[in-house]
Amino acid sequence: MRVRLHSVLGNDDVADRLNIKLIKKGIDTELCQKAEGKTGRTIVLLTPGGISTKLGHAGVALQIENHLADTSTFSLFSHVHLASVTLPLVHKVLRMKHNHHNTPTSTTPTTTTRFPSVSLDLGATILAADPNELREALGQLDYVFLNEYSLKVVYGINLEDPSTSTKTTTWPSYLIEKLDAIKHNNNGARESGVTLVVTLGTNGAYAISAARGSFFQPSENVEVVDTTGISFPHGV
Repeated sequence: MRVRLHSVLGNDDVADRLNIKLIKKGIDTELCQKAEGKTGRTIVLLTPGGISTKLGHAGVALQIENHLADTSTFSLFSHVHLASVTLPLVHKVLRMKHNHHNTPTSTTPTTTTRFPSVSLDLGATILAADPNELREALGQLDYVFLNEYSLKVVYGINLEDPSTSTKTTTWPSYLIEKLDAIKHNNNGARESGVTLVVTLGTNGAYAISAARGSFFQPSENVEVVDTTGISFPHGV
């Protein structure tokens, strides 16, 4: 599978080193733009006990909304994944998707082009947005990935017992019940077409949608080397 990164990099040595590493890994960086300023980065502070804290600096990556590729470029891909982006950027991609409407190509009028499916991995930046506006936007996507924290922030679903800060014994059935309510559009948002994927670490992951039903994927039993997660800030 060919993978491309669409983001904005600064005019610093960090951008140059990052670009070289991405190309070596087989990532196409043709859609990455350069801008005056610093490249976004994330500093991970890790304690000896394995507890991590992430300090993010988006840098010029916040300008991605002004450098976004056009609809014809997006239509060349089979899927677009949004990571650590702002809500205005999500709205812009959704407008492109909704305005596309299977526009016939100029060379073959009987042939239609299809806008790719769109997924979103929720990050700290977008979680700061108004929950109601966020839920409305999520309902128009194809796939949304949430962890326990974002699940609580966006949908008010808390799997922990407040008195003990540990998961309740009935959390699996509670989660399915709440996700099912979202699936059937009982919370005022338009989630009927989206597939919600909730990642739960060692407890596996749940995926549920009105069109496809529900699915549970247990976690793999592997030897943990490092739990520190690495992602590209504000990328497409």
